[in-house]
Amino acid sequence: MLFNYHRHTSHSYRNCTEPCGLTLMTRVFQRALSTLVVLSSSTPVASFLHHGPASRMMGNKGGSQSLGSAIRRLPQVISAAAFWLSPPASFSSQRLSSSSSSSAEGTKTEEKGGGHSVPGQAPAEQDPELVRVQTMLMEHQKTAARLTAAEEARTLVYYSTGLGVLGTNSQASSPLAGYPASAMVGFAVDEKGRPIFSFSSISTHKQDLLKDPRASFTVASKDFKGLDDGRVSFVGEIKKVPEGEETTKARETYLARHPGHFWVDFGDFDFFRMDTMAAVRYNGGFARFGALEPADYLDAAPDACQPYAAAVMNHMNADHSDATKAMVLHYVGLEVDKAEIVSLDRLGMMVKVESKWGGSKIRLPFTRECTDRKVCKEIIVEMTQASAGASAGAKV
Repeated sequence: MLFNYHRHTSHSYRNCTEPCGLTLMTRVFQRALSTLVVLSSSTPVASFLHHGPASRMMGNKGGSQSLGSAIRRLPQVISAAAFWLSPPASFSSQRLSSSSSSSAEGTKTEEKGGGHSVPGQAPAEQDPELVRVQTMLMEHQKTAARLTAAEEARTLVYYSTGLGVLGTNSQASSPLAGYPASAMVGFAVDEKGRPIFSFSSISTHKQDLLKDPRASFTVASKDFKGLDDGRVSFVGEIKKVPEGEETTKARETYLARHPGHFWVDFGDFDFFRMDTMAAVRYNGGFARFGALEPADYLDAAPDACQPYAAAVMNHMNADHSDATKAMVLHYVGLEVDKAEIVSLDRLGMMVKVESKWGGSKIRLPFTRECTDRKVCKEIIVEMTQASAGASAGAKV
């Protein structure tokens, strides 16, 4: 499910129509770097490649470098970039996957002389200190407490803007018959997390669904700014809610989310619901995505900390950023120059950090589960006090 650099480049080899030599290798090298930049457009990749650990791994000292050296080191750069841009997290048992395992396997292959190493040349050696830091952080991320992917998805959908992109199949009588159609629509979710809609008879998507209920629906996180932010896509069947008690409940649910949508009571409006989910796909950001079992999504509950999470994060980032840096040092063992809390849930925080090794997002678990705002404040105060005496020996 993750972007596979080796598979991508092998496709280029299979479709090669020119003599495969330095020209092709140069293009493969350039294409891989370009792809990396495109996939992580919302992250400081350019700085990473030219000034961070990738620069040292590439042997970039401000001048030109040999093509053989660049190609030999490229898989290591890809591996390091995948790690720094998206720290690892297991996807088994509804946890998000990352590129850590793939990166480790790729590094092992490179050390054995495989991959794209140049024949006759010894594999390049990685910076031992960088390897140590990577290993330490990967081990920390693997064991750090976090919500399951199903819980993250339920939370994202529940606390979204209430808008999403609906995809339907154009009906046979339409001039666009056979083409997919999309529209931005309002929605709410019921107690099970199923999307509920209200459609007018004049909308083409309502007519499409009455003929063919198969559809897709994508919801972005509330503060979505780019591809490094989360989104959830549903694939299933959206059908008209049966008249009677179910319609009454659907109306109450929808108006609770959109109190100003008085037009839902107009005569040509009907409520629809995605009753059948064939697939639920959750993308938590760069290199963190996978398919969820619909049943796991439906059984999960939204995180209860979200109503006050933003206020807590804003306060910490505005007034106590030094305390956050101290917590990262004390609980993770990494000295950082900057630390910003970017998300918070009942089990911990995600902290965006910058250090001499570059930038990344690190999971910082709470010492115990947060059950309400008062407890959340107590936990952070306790962790701050414990971190105040972090010894210099813990720095890396």
